[in-house]
Amino acid sequence: MTEQRLEHARLLESERRLRHLVQAVTDYAIFQLDKNGILTTWNAGAERITGYAADEIIGHFSCFYTEEDGAAGLPTLALATSDKEERFEAER
Repeated sequence: MTEQRLEHARLLESERRLRHLVQAVTDYAIFQLDKNGILTTWNAGAERITGYAADEIIGHFSCFYTEEDGAAGLPTLALATSDKEERFEAER
């Protein structure tokens, strides 16, 4: 096996371990979304806290907000903050 293949295998294993670690967290909702606000990952903590399984929630993150929050522009603000700072934290 070449060094490049070994490095690729190490990277894949590291990614697998990180994914496993994030999924095992149950005290915090951890999820990722793309630049368009589409939820792409949903951990066990997010499921426990919200009651939504991943297959029920994967889609646009604006579903977390009330109509009033949407009218106030909170989802747009969250996306803009996430895009600029590469993270967004909020307690609901």
